[in-house]
Amino acid sequence: MEKMVCLSILLFICICAINAMEQSEIDSLLATAEAGDSEAQYELGLELYSENDFEHALQWFLKSAEQGYPYAQLQLGILYEKGKGCFRDDAEAFNWFLKAAQQNLPRAQWLVGDCYKHGIGVEKNPNMAFAWFRNAAMKGDMLSEYSLADCYLNGYGVEENVSFAVKYYQQSAKKGYDYAQLKLGVCYLLGTGVIKDTLIAVHYLAESAEQKNPNAQLLLGKCYYNGFGNVQNYAKSVELFSDSAEQGNPEAQMYLANCYFCGNGVAVDYDIAFHLYKKSAEQGNAKAQWGLGLCYYRGYGVVQNLRKAYYWFLIASVEIGDAKRERDEVAKQLTPKQRDDIQQRATIWYEEHQTNE
Repeated sequence: MEKMVCLSILLFICICAINAMEQSEIDSLLATAEAGDSEAQYELGLELYSENDFEHALQWFLKSAEQGYPYAQLQLGILYEKGKGCFRDDAEAFNWFLKAAQQNLPRAQWLVGDCYKHGIGVEKNPNMAFAWFRNAAMKGDMLSEYSLADCYLNGYGVEENVSFAVKYYQQSAKKGYDYAQLKLGVCYLLGTGVIKDTLIAVHYLAESAEQKNPNAQLLLGKCYYNGFGNVQNYAKSVELFSDSAEQGNPEAQMYLANCYFCGNGVAVDYDIAFHLYKKSAEQGNAKAQWGLGLCYYRGYGVVQNLRKAYYWFLIASVEIGDAKRERDEVAKQLTPKQRDDIQQRATIWYEEHQTNE
C-alpha cells in the first residue's frame, strides 16, 4: 500500500456552503462586520475567499479569530498553511489550528493531530498526534476516525491493536470517507483484524472507487484482473485501470499498458502500451521501466532504439532482477563508450529519483 500522506487541507475549506450574495446582502454583512461582529467577519471572509480574494479574506478571518471565533481561527490556519493571501507559515498555521482545537472544533483537532504526526509547524510527536485524533474521533469526525485507525494499525502513539483499527475504519467508512473504505477493503483482502473475505473486500473497494479514489480503482482493477472473489472481468479491470491512470497513478498506468500489450480486456495496441509505459516509467515504476525497455528493444509501438532500451533496462534492473537478462543482451550490442555514457545518465536519473522519494 502506498504511504499515506497528509490530505490536502483544501478539502476542508468548505465548512458550509456559501451561495452568491446580492450586493445589498454584502453591504449589510459588511456593516455588521465593521461593527465588530465576529460571525459576520467570518462570513465575510468566506464570501471573499469564494471570490479568490484571499488577502482580504485573511484580514476578516483575522479580525474574527482574534475575538476567539473558532471557525475563523480554523480558516485562518488553512490560509497560512496554504500560503494564500500571505506567505506560507506552518508555525502560524499550527498556532491557529490549536486555538480552534482548544475550543473543541473537531476538524481543527484533526489538523492539530496531523501537524504533530507530520511535523508541520511543530515537532513530531506520536503521542500528541494520537491524543488529538482520539479527541476528534470521539466527536464523530470521519477523518479523525480514519487517522485514529491508522495509529492503532501501525502502533503509532499507541500500542498496536488491529481490532480497534478495523473498528475506526468502519466508522469512518460508514460516513463515506473513501480512504477508510479503501483501507477496510485491504483489511478484508489480507485478513487484517477480520476474517479474510474477498467479496466484502471488493464491496468496500467499489465504494471507494466510485468516489474516484485512484488507489481503490487500481486495487479493484487488480481484483477483477486476477479474479479475486470470483469476479474476474478483464474489461472491467481495464476500465478501472484507465480511471486510475488518468489521475496519474503510475502503477495503474503500468497495468493498463500490460493490458494493451497483451490484449487482456482490450485489443492489442503497442502504441498505447508504449506511451503508458513511458508515463509510468518516468514516475519511477520499475515494471514499467522494464516494459519500456522491451518496447525500445523490440520496436513495439516505437522505432527500435538500443541505447534507450539499455538505459531503461539499467534503471529497471536495480529493482527487477529479470531485467538484467535483457540489459546484458543489449549491452553486447553497444560499444564500451556507449555503455559508459548511458550508465552515467542512468545513475544520475536513479539518484535524483531516490532523493525525491
